Amino acid sequence: MLALAFLSLNCSTGILYGSFGPLLASTEQQFSTSRAMTSLGMAVISVFFTGLSPIVGILIERLSVRTVMQLGALVSIVGYVGLGTTRADYMAVLLFDAVIGIGTSLLGVVAPYTLVTRWFSRDRAKAMGVVTLPIVLILIPFIIARLLPYVGRSEIYFALAAIFIVIFLLAFLVIEYPEDIGQRAWGEKQESEGEEVVGCVQRYYLTTRQIFSYPVFWIITLGFSCLAAAGTAFTTHLVALGAERQLSPTLASMLLTIYAGAGIPGNFIFGWLADRFTAARTLVGIALGEAMLCYILSRATGLGIFVIAGLLGACAVAVPMIHGAIFSSYFGTTNVSRALGLSYAIKLPLILGATPFAGYLFDRTGSYNTSLLFSSGILFLTAGAICIAIYLPDRNGRSLAIAEGIHLQAAQNP
Repeated sequence: MLALAFLSLNCSTGILYGSFGPLLASTEQQFSTSRAMTSLGMAVISVFFTGLSPIVGILIERLSVRTVMQLGALVSIVGYVGLGTTRADYMAVLLFDAVIGIGTSLLGVVAPYTLVTRWFSRDRAKAMGVVTLPIVLILIPFIIARLLPYVGRSEIYFALAAIFIVIFLLAFLVIEYPEDIGQRAWGEKQESEGEEVVGCVQRYYLTTRQIFSYPVFWIITLGFSCLAAAGTAFTTHLVALGAERQLSPTLASMLLTIYAGAGIPGNFIFGWLADRFTAARTLVGIALGEAMLCYILSRATGLGIFVIAGLLGACAVAVPMIHGAIFSSYFGTTNVSRALGLSYAIKLPLILGATPFAGYLFDRTGSYNTSLLFSSGILFLTAGAICIAIYLPDRNGRSLAIAEGIHLQAAQNP
């Protein structure tokens, strides 16, 4: 199940974001359009990808993870084949971008995290860290760049569609719950104790309104949104920041490579910390770490910029995994899909606004230092808010600390 979750998330998001850049110039030539118009396609995809997350969570509850994954694979096939065959104006391309956004939403994040939550009681954060390793995202740009001069843009899209045919077929192997085949989740106690192991509110299905009534949901969601927005803005402006610090174009581009590459060891390190000290405390550490690094980066030059970019990447790439681990412990296997879907949709305005806001501050001040200091302050506040959420009781007197403590104790004593 871990391998299937890895393929679902890695191929859906990795192919989406990894193929966009290498195919950008050929798309502009194909449709004789501007860079701004072409880039609009990614914005359309992002809106559908994130905005549909609550619906994906509800579909998983009412259908199954397997069905949702297969629907996502089929929709993605239609989208990538459409991009490879259409010769219409760019509005048709935006239409297919919307289709790919829907497919990515069905395949990425919510469904894989739900599958991991159901199959892992112990080492859950480590398992989510494996699922979110950006392997495909790292490989796809190089593969497309090498093949594009020889096979053309359309053939590349057809090959990407073929990958989703394989994912559709592999999804038949998905088993919803380990109990369906007479097994238990990895590290789970005996069935009589199992209901108390995973979280505070897992025994019955919660409605959207009920999930919204939990203060922990809002604090963790807004904290996650601030961290994700900071990461998005940093990724977008990192190369430009390097140029501002007098780095050559080649060295400035290396900053982004270091940032993304550091996420691989970061996932393992923070996954281990989350399983050892709880995911919520780990998220506090990440927020504090990023806050301090943003402040230091506002004053750094030379080699220090590369070191800080790597450390920020190690922290930022692990944030979605930690977010999933927290909600898994708190909402349990029954409600994690809906809670995650709602949380991802709420972060959309901050994600969309962070990058232009950082650009606005640069235009006003002529430097990225203001953006970095602003991010540092917000992330310090985020860390404080998450600290409060850890011990904030819900209406039943249960807190995130209690939920994660029960889960951690069960994981350490299977």
